[in-house]
Amino acid sequence: MTTIEFGQVSESIRRKMHFNNGKSFIESISWKMKISSEVSLSIGPWNNCLYLNFIKEDFQDIVYPKIVPCDWGLIKQRFEYSEFSLADLDWHGGITFYQEHRNLETLRTWVKVGCDYRHYGDEFFQNSDCGKYILEGDGRRLAIEFLKKFGVP
Repeated sequence: MTTIEFGQVSESIRRKMHFNNGKSFIESISWKMKISSEVSLSIGPWNNCLYLNFIKEDFQDIVYPKIVPCDWGLIKQRFEYSEFSLADLDWHGGITFYQEHRNLETLRTWVKVGCDYRHYGDEFFQNSDCGKYILEGDGRRLAIEFLKKFGVP
């Protein structure tokens, strides 16, 4: 049996769309797994993700996810999204990614929240680079929904 190792990427494409006067942006990232000719997958080789990026200090009204304990083998903590203010936005299949990055020079925190397009029924998104389609459709809707709910800082 042949296995596919994580991290083997043959192609990667990143696209961005800025909004909120350039202070926030939506990005789609698509990457294709390297697959040897003897491997037969029941799913396509493409991974497509959509991310919302914004500065945390600009949105004080947002309730952010909490870290809670879990027992998933080596993983002992995870984010709990049930009370997260962004959880009810139109994420494809729900939120599957959350990250905060604190800039030590500006003392501001970038938040990156995202979802992936690798669920049951997502075959359309797994057979090609759908990043432009995702960004212009779901990404644009997500940015509008985000600004309607939280306003422009």
